[in-house]
Amino acid sequence: MYYFVNWRKSLDGEGIEPDLPEDIGFTLVTDNRNSNPRWGIFELRLEEDGKYELISDLLVGLLDSASRFPPIYAISKYRMEKETKSNKFTKMEFDARFCEIIKVCIDECKSKQYVFAKAREDEIGYLYANEYYWVLRSNNENGKLVVSWVSDDYYIYQIPASNFELSIDELCILEKNA
Repeated sequence: MYYFVNWRKSLDGEGIEPDLPEDIGFTLVTDNRNSNPRWGIFELRLEEDGKYELISDLLVGLLDSASRFPPIYAISKYRMEKETKSNKFTKMEFDARFCEIIKVCIDECKSKQYVFAKAREDEIGYLYANEYYWVLRSNNENGKLVVSWVSDDYYIYQIPASNFELSIDELCILEKNA
């Protein structure tokens, strides 16, 4: 899960580190360089989560979606960190702005050869409504339009194209990949 965590002076006196117990695993997503105290968004591996401040559900969904295509994740992080060099954000403002940036990166990706599309409904265990997935191609099988898409564990599955929010332009792109 993702949380806001303050930075502290490193226990060894060199640099900074997240203000966490040593036994908690973490991954830095991005941080607010101009905050005082300085804090960031971290993915933490916790048994209980009551001690740290969660980010918004919207940002959780967007980060999870972006992590399915590392360039979106990396570009979003880069753009957010660039903005923090010249702007001060509260945690709520930071959360909202990061959501906007990720959405823009997702929208920009739609013009690429493959399409990052929003799922309309759940497929239990591997596809979740309102989250985004890479759709690779479309084709007609027995009179029905189906798409091939990549799951979290990098398997390729086929389902009806109607399971994703796809524009006519996106379907044309996917058809060229068949």
